[in-house]
Amino acid sequence: MEFNRCVRCGSFFNTESSICCNCEPKDKLEGVHASSFISGNPEITSIGDLSINI
Repeated sequence: MEFNRCVRCGSFFNTESSICCNCEPKDKLEGVHASSFISGNPEITSIGDLSINI
């Protein structure tokens, strides 16, 4: 059995993902927030624009 370390919290877990099951909902929620922010700001057309606005 091989353990992985969660990239968000550092805990050990045993799945193929890079984040543990405790951090997965947080990761998905942040993705939804980022998507909503980008959708609501059509002037953001690149990663550079996004980094300036955050």
